[in-house]
Amino acid sequence: MPDWKEYFKDYDWEDYFEEIYQSRESADKAAAKVKAINVLGEAGIPGAKGLMEFIDQRAYNIASQRSSSGRERIDVETGEGEYVGGTSSKAPNILKMFLGMEENILPESEDRPTSWTKGVPEQGWRSIRDFSTFEMYEEGDPIRESKFNYRTDEYKSSVNKRIQKMREAVSGGEYTPEMAVKAESFPGLGYRSKVDLGGKEHYTTSIGYDQEKAQYYFSVSDIWDFDPEQYVKLWSGFDPGFSDIPAPITTEEYDENKLYAQASLMQASGKPIGLYDRYYLPESYMTDWFGELGIEDQIIGDMKRTDKGILGESNWLRRKK
Repeated sequence: MPDWKEYFKDYDWEDYFEEIYQSRESADKAAAKVKAINVLGEAGIPGAKGLMEFIDQRAYNIASQRSSSGRERIDVETGEGEYVGGTSSKAPNILKMFLGMEENILPESEDRPTSWTKGVPEQGWRSIRDFSTFEMYEEGDPIRESKFNYRTDEYKSSVNKRIQKMREAVSGGEYTPEMAVKAESFPGLGYRSKVDLGGKEHYTTSIGYDQEKAQYYFSVSDIWDFDPEQYVKLWSGFDPGFSDIPAPITTEEYDENKLYAQASLMQASGKPIGLYDRYYLPESYMTDWFGELGIEDQIIGDMKRTDKGILGESNWLRRKK
């Protein structure tokens, strides 16, 4: 069985990568070869498994270079250093699970994102609830209502309007999953996770409505992968050696083709992990933070429900109780 580390010790990786950085087509071809090696390695083809493990380790070392919460620098050649995997040493090493270097210990999620239409991620939908904290704050909490309070008036107005529109749809029996409201923060709600999610702008939080349970919920979702197109949009213009520090995008180091190539090779080396958790909200949350629906909206909602033949207590009677 070949010793791939020894075999490649004098290989000029810089020149090789320089070639694939020239165009996205070159990156796609290289990524296809890496994917093929992984397929052969998983099938147990002699030599391929060792090469796959060599590539995975190198990919792991490279991907661990970004300095942010939960990450320490790792030497690309020796592998020395530590990637914590999140904001705590107790967090699972999601990078190794993505690359297949460790078993995915995250449990299957009890729920599925209802508006997701791109198919199930290769490693399914997993829950990070055990490594995350979800909190609800009372209005006027002197310590911390939520980050929502620090948003601009324009942002808060936009969220409030979309929430109201969704509630009106629920009231009239016209709600569909696409109406769930996505936002980086909501009033009175706090969420944080020990798992490395790459920063708030890299995962999705939303408030939606479960029609079977007739209950609103707060959800967190993410596809943990290195999708090339998305990766370029997120990271072009930032120094890869430091946490979210803007850098000159015009220099070769931050060229979009280079980012695309790196992400393509990473994506080919691993399997995407879907992350999804749902936290159900009491009815009081909606009324406390967004107020009661107007009488006119409630009556219109009752009329729409009647037209659709939807049975149940009317919005107007429920409010009168």
